[in-house]
Amino acid sequence: RLAQVSADQRERRAAETEEGRQARLGQLRADQRERLANETFEERETRLEERRERDQQQARAEEPLMHQRWVQAILKKFHMYFSSLEVPTCSTCLESFPGLRLLGPTECVRCGRDKRVPKLFSE
Repeated sequence: RLAQVSADQRERRAAETEEGRQARLGQLRADQRERLANETFEERETRLEERRERDQQQARAEEPLMHQRWVQAILKKFHMYFSSLEVPTCSTCLESFPGLRLLGPTECVRCGRDKRVPKLFSE
């Protein structure tokens, strides 16, 4: 039913003359002025607050993604997680990454298995 009403309204507007359009818009402006003149202080404050919130939401939506608060919060959480990771370093091959397993206090599994002298991945 709502779709039918919208379609009827579109047809009427498409068929109206320029004078009819101006008359319709003039009536809409007069109704708006009357509605604003008769609203109470509380209604006015509510209307203006809703407008401010809508404008702020639109401004936030238009700012670059990297400057939006929710993105900055996710990035901060990501950085905090990675800064808390331990990154061990193999003294032989100098590889270093989170999750590197060391056999002894300073040598990774790959260097520990390599029995050649000098080791394959050493300096």
